[in-house]
Amino acid sequence: MQNEFGKELRNGLLSFACTIGERKIEEQSSGSAIGEISTQGLNLESRWDQLEDGVWKWTLCSKGQIAIDWSKLAYKFDIQSVKIKKVLCNGFQSWTETRPFYRDEKMRALRTVAEPLMRSFGDYGFQDYSSRNGATHSWTYSVLYPKKGRDPILIASIDESLAYTTISHRIKKKETVVELRRDVQGLRTLSGDLLFSILIVSAPEARLYELLAEHSRNKASLQKPITGWTSWYNYYTEISPALLKHNVDALHELKAPIDVFQIDDGWQQKIGDWELNEAFDGQMQNLVQHIKSAGFSPGLWLAPFVAEKASRLFRNKKQMLLRDASGKPVKAGFSTMWSGNFYALDIYNQELRNYLQAVFARVINVWGFDFVKLDFLYAAALVPGKGRSRGQIMFEAMSFLRTLCKDIKILACGVPLGPAFGLVDYCRIGADIHLSWEHKLLKFLRNRERVSTLLSLQNSISRHGLNKWAWGNDPDVFILRDDNHQLTEQEQHTIFVVNQVFGQLVFCSDDVSQYNRRSKRKYLSMFPFREKQIDQVREDRGLYKINFRIGKHSYLLCCNLSERERKCKLALGNDEIAIGLSSGRLRIDERSLKLRAHESQLYKIVDLRDSATEMVANDLHLFAGAASQKIVISEGTIDIEFLPDLVNETGLVWLLIEEEQLSKADLLKYTQEGKLGSRILIKMRIGE
Repeated sequence: MQNEFGKELRNGLLSFACTIGERKIEEQSSGSAIGEISTQGLNLESRWDQLEDGVWKWTLCSKGQIAIDWSKLAYKFDIQSVKIKKVLCNGFQSWTETRPFYRDEKMRALRTVAEPLMRSFGDYGFQDYSSRNGATHSWTYSVLYPKKGRDPILIASIDESLAYTTISHRIKKKETVVELRRDVQGLRTLSGDLLFSILIVSAPEARLYELLAEHSRNKASLQKPITGWTSWYNYYTEISPALLKHNVDALHELKAPIDVFQIDDGWQQKIGDWELNEAFDGQMQNLVQHIKSAGFSPGLWLAPFVAEKASRLFRNKKQMLLRDASGKPVKAGFSTMWSGNFYALDIYNQELRNYLQAVFARVINVWGFDFVKLDFLYAAALVPGKGRSRGQIMFEAMSFLRTLCKDIKILACGVPLGPAFGLVDYCRIGADIHLSWEHKLLKFLRNRERVSTLLSLQNSISRHGLNKWAWGNDPDVFILRDDNHQLTEQEQHTIFVVNQVFGQLVFCSDDVSQYNRRSKRKYLSMFPFREKQIDQVREDRGLYKINFRIGKHSYLLCCNLSERERKCKLALGNDEIAIGLSSGRLRIDERSLKLRAHESQLYKIVDLRDSATEMVANDLHLFAGAASQKIVISEGTIDIEFLPDLVNETGLVWLLIEEEQLSKADLLKYTQEGKLGSRILIKMRIGE
């Protein structure tokens, strides 16, 4: 299959259109797109390299000292050697729907009635949407899943500094048509530019992302997993220093060892006017000091590339506004939280650059913040211009922000992903969570960037392969409070567990002083916050099975994001069982379980051939065994040494031990709950 597939990749159709001086060139080069391509003064070099079994790299470069204005650049090939059943399509920006699409599904564009308010959030203005089943597109990378028995196929652009790359797919009965297209509108290249740099990999899923990380142009330094609190999803813009101090004190009193306390939208005068409003005037430095004295890093939200219509910047600094080809200000969206319409700013305007430099200097050096969340970043590149494509503008905008922020941590949000690879420390990879499961009106309008708990969770799972190399993934917040939402208890649990498994940064917005005992224990069960290694994600139309590890411990998360009850077959070895807690009761499953709509079940995987003492369940930490350092059985006593950041210090623990480790008399001290393999399952209470 590999040789045949490799031939299919190379035997595609390269098409391009450009202008050199007064000459317009529109050419197609069919067949084997390898070697030099010369026509009417345009010189290109196409090169295919097989780096190892199942790994190919294709590059297309321009040659010579010549200015080229591009209007089209695409490469199309057919896959017949592998039958594709679904494609993981990466959405345009942080919030955009990202999930596997099946052959019988359509990817639908925003409804026309919603375009005036929502078009700017996504790719609707410059990407064609097909009405056919199986016709989809993806930005920067996609993963094609063949029918059973074949490895998935990654197709990825490994350099998005010059232009965005879309990968379009048309799954047919006998073939899948793939087209790689650069969004080159407005792009002028001068000499020796890398026009395409594509990595194609056929391998097990974990290996796909390892190779993508290895070959991508930009990689972030590995960021530690962090936790925190943000004001947005409980208070939105209705915040004050007193309210924020109350939440700092509540977290401190609870002894929650979070890393970041982030002040979200609501502190500034207007979007674009990044000065303190009346509530915060003269109090920001004191508030920052209060956050630091509690042991937390202070964080602040800004949207540096937009200004709302009611701002002084919009009224008095028209020269800073981004304008389209007709000279009109570019609308970046509409928000009921602000004064309605808001507009994009021109990152190449020197006055704007000076203004933002002063803003960030004040935020960092005067107020004392060492973490910033930067939002609505897509706005910088809504239109091409100045000889640059949208993608190139986005890359230069992100590079500019990295320079402004220096060494402080950046959490990016609302950003097209490819141009931001390696330039931020953490990045939102999903939609804003909603206070119910779905926003029905926005779903009807087919807004793929809508606030939606479902989209947030789908994206967090589907984009897991970017974590730890492009940045640390931010799946958005979980909600454990009882008020100010319409989520069911099982939906709250699903959000909590999915975020813990897939997040390198995990925040909440709850007032923890209002937690009941159960919510308090659940919240504290995330500490210590351990790094996870995702081994495999299997998906079947909204039913997910996720295998992952924390250190030496193996786990399985079964998650039903669909709208009906599903039977979930557990992927276990012959000598493995799955052990979990459900409503405080031990649950042992060997082969399958039923999950209600929006329900999740977390298990620890236990190998029955093992003879070592092992913690298989507890109500102290979400992940059994992940918070324990050592279990010692000596002189009839069991001692468990936990990691320092464990906050829940009393509760129940279930252990598997060898029978001969305790005498019959000593065993009577504990509750015996049966035998699994050669080991006895016992329950013990600790800390009391």
